[in-house]
Amino acid sequence: MNSRKAETYIAKRDALLTSCLRLTEDIYSALDRPESLPALLDRRMEMLRELRRLDDAEGARAADRGEAEPSDSKLRLIQSLDAKIETALREARGELLNAMKRNATERKFTGYAPVTDAGKGRRLDKKE
Repeated sequence: MNSRKAETYIAKRDALLTSCLRLTEDIYSALDRPESLPALLDRRMEMLRELRRLDDAEGARAADRGEAEPSDSKLRLIQSLDAKIETALREARGELLNAMKRNATERKFTGYAPVTDAGKGRRLDKKE
């Protein structure tokens, strides 16, 4: 691949990875606002598709590994953030499931009320 095409490819790839990295950071910081995640994830998927198209078109004949190294380090950083996002989402999902289980258990208990029975002490009876 000639030098000019290699430079153009590397510049385009680097710009896309930089944008993707910023968007990944936005996604990571927006984990506490789930309503904003779908739009961010859609934008990121579009960037990744564009990066794939670029790699498919020009990547097979790309410049040598030394020139692509800065882009590769950004890619590793994006992958690292993705792993953190996945871990945070799994933890949030687990917390949500536990909260749902506690809620179901509490609902079962609120369906019962203490009733005093002089002969037998206290017991739980289902509310009517």
